[in-house]
Amino acid sequence: MEQSKAETVKDQVQSIYSITQSEITNEDGTPISVADLQDLVYQEVAYLAELLGFELED
Repeated sequence: MEQSKAETVKDQVQSIYSITQSEITNEDGTPISVADLQDLVYQEVAYLAELLGFELED
């Protein structure tokens, strides 16, 4: 379920967009849980922040 690291901000935004446009499934073909999807989106946004040069605040 881990996404590959994008090289540019554009690539990362495209990656996040792709998450919103696809049905993400586990290896057995079942849909992932909401918690897993939230974690995936958080990881993608955190990496986007890293590309932009800042850390997210809680």
